Amino acid sequence: MTSVIKVIQCNIDRGSAALDLLLATAMSAQIDILLVQEPTRSRVTGPTWLIDKQKDAAIKKLNSNINFHNIWAGDGFVMTELVNFILYSCYVSPNISVDNFIEYLQHLTMSVAEQRKPCIICGDFNSKSVMWGALRTDRRGEILTEWLAAHDLTVVNTGNSPTFVRGNSGSHIDLTICSENIARKITSWRVMEEETLSYHRYIYFEI
Repeated sequence: MTSVIKVIQCNIDRGSAALDLLLATAMSAQIDILLVQEPTRSRVTGPTWLIDKQKDAAIKKLNSNINFHNIWAGDGFVMTELVNFILYSCYVSPNISVDNFIEYLQHLTMSVAEQRKPCIICGDFNSKSVMWGALRTDRRGEILTEWLAAHDLTVVNTGNSPTFVRGNSGSHIDLTICSENIARKITSWRVMEEETLSYHRYIYFEI
């Protein structure tokens, strides 16, 4: 097990070229784990990929010295256990209803509640809140904020840079969430400036 684990999370909008670029960027930066939302469905196969039931969220191991345990896939999220924490990759479509968003969080809650280790929950939640950098809070942002407080979770995002950029507009919909008791161990969090071939930016952090 490496002492510091380097992670990139990103929604690649299903793009094959975006996946190629992500893998090349990860290799250059010596990244250990990728957390991918809206991956290229036909390509997330093989023993180094973990994928949810809908192929909307994935985890890829790039460092062979890291071991994944107790892998579990749900609808819209996939999780695995490492030595000191549980890692999730999540995706929530912007097109689902508020009721379905609440149902998604209920399913995620059941998984998180079963864990005996701190959790790091990364993904595209398509929720806006001033708490993580948005100019306004939408209904899904309100629901997610209440959910975070109810389960002793915190958002790592600094809110300084948008995680989604389209033209001249940006938003903060890609989140790094964690148990409060592991928040201080997540370091070097930042939105990267590198090209992604996606509207979403790479998020980098170390644990």
